[in-house]
Amino acid sequence: MVADIAHCFGVHSYSAQAVLTILGTNLTGHIAADGLLSMLPGIGWAIKAGVAASITKAAGEIIIEYFRDRSPYC
Repeated sequence: MVADIAHCFGVHSYSAQAVLTILGTNLTGHIAADGLLSMLPGIGWAIKAGVAASITKAAGEIIIEYFRDRSPYC
């Protein structure tokens, strides 16, 4: 997915470390939300899906912004 986003913005080389940092932050957020909200039966489990979706969306937007800043098209 990251390579596809880079291709869309015309970026052929990028820092894998920077992208992995973004994705690692996303994974950490998922783990923290899962652990904390799993302690609340019912309502916590329902909230967990929304929190996970928000974290994933934020990470995607950060990756898109990373490639937009490096794009020769923009």
